[in-house]
Amino acid sequence: MASFQVTGGRVELDLPSRTETPSAQGAARLENALMSVVAFHPKALTTYTFYEVIDQWLGPWGDRGYPIAYGKYYNVAFTSSASLMASREGRTWVENTTVALQEALIAFIVQRYKAGTLGTLTEPELRKAAFDSHPACYNDSGLAKVAMLDPVLILVIATIPKKEFSPSSENFWASWKQVFEAIGLVVPTGAAVGIASIMPAHSGFLRRAAAVDARRYRESLMLGQQLASFRHRIETASFDHLPWLDQIIVGLERRRFQDEGSRRAAAEVVEAAYRRRNLLKQRYRELYNRAPPDVRARMRQRYPEIVDQL
Repeated sequence: MASFQVTGGRVELDLPSRTETPSAQGAARLENALMSVVAFHPKALTTYTFYEVIDQWLGPWGDRGYPIAYGKYYNVAFTSSASLMASREGRTWVENTTVALQEALIAFIVQRYKAGTLGTLTEPELRKAAFDSHPACYNDSGLAKVAMLDPVLILVIATIPKKEFSPSSENFWASWKQVFEAIGLVVPTGAAVGIASIMPAHSGFLRRAAAVDARRYRESLMLGQQLASFRHRIETASFDHLPWLDQIIVGLERRRFQDEGSRRAAAEVVEAAYRRRNLLKQRYRELYNRAPPDVRARMRQRYPEIVDQL
């Protein structure tokens, strides 16, 4: 396990070595570990935990590197914008974009691992990959809907990173490049959605959007109840099988949760699964060590994945 001191505490991640021979298992470990600290995932202590982790692991580059100087900095800037956070559309766009940007970097990092070049990754290479992903992430996260429902926010969004558009900024050309690309993608989409919303055949456009939000709220309440039940079953030995507990941990750590309550409940389930897993491993280890040699041999033959973890 690798340990990282981040804002809000410390996180432990099962990361492969950056210089090891690539393997499918290592790639899966890498993706699972980084996904667990993406914003709104159980191990993310803040929405920028991911950037603090990759800066320490791949760098550190500190205040001069992309993860801290751009990723974390603008994550804080956007999530601290009173105008964006007061708007449902603005807040949703910020949250979706936050996740999309971090997931795009994970895809790049995993690709470098698979190619065997993660150990030689430089900050300029990471920066370029990040900037290349920005336009699609902004638009796929619903920028066109923001432009249609709350167009004043487009000005807010455009002016938050204003220092990057100064010719003295090292990100000057990359920043303008992503703006031009975003404009090319947003305008047709925004026009299409806007026209559809005012046509008689689509008079229920916004009403249906509100209904979707209401459904998501109900689903969030149900999810919280399900997670509480799940945690109780773990703590009462209903899932006392190491592969099952591993699957629960990985599944929840990779999942995004839409609200703080669900994210906190999922984190509690993961913590309960880790505690139960460690207790089981200790119990199995004691039984295995006390067993006769022939019994240990049969256990290793029948349950190699469990014995290997003891």
